[in-house]
Amino acid sequence: MAARLSQHQCDRAADIERECVARRDEMLSLCDADARAYGAVIGARRRVRSTTGTEGGSEAEVDAALSAAADIPMAMAEGGARLAQLAAVLAEEGHPALRGDAVTAGLLAAAGTESSAVLVRINLAAHSDDDRTRRADALADEARRAVAHLGSAPR
Repeated sequence: MAARLSQHQCDRAADIERECVARRDEMLSLCDADARAYGAVIGARRRVRSTTGTEGGSEAEVDAALSAAADIPMAMAEGGARLAQLAAVLAEEGHPALRGDAVTAGLLAAAGTESSAVLVRINLAAHSDDDRTRRADALADEARRAVAHLGSAPR
């Protein structure tokens, strides 16, 4: 909404709106994918617990499921960091009456990015050398930096 109603104040508002809508749709799809991916982790863990040693799951299967499950919050972190940046642009250049909405969107995007980074780290805890943990942390840092100055709005 802030982007749509900021067309007169911000030259990039229409592009920002299109990207935000696309990112929203992507995030909704990722929420569904996350549930499926973590369902695979739960299934792998159940197979390991029910195994007598001759058949069933293995710890390697659990690790593989966790690694695959980390891809979803990684994608969420990428999208969230970008949304935080876009919200910051709208907070600075958009319609002044909608600055609060843009600030709120940016802060929520940054929080979501941080939460996604936590999930990546948890899923990859057994793989400290996996570059995705560092990348997720870097995205969380980017999102925080994008919105850090937005909290200093006049009261």
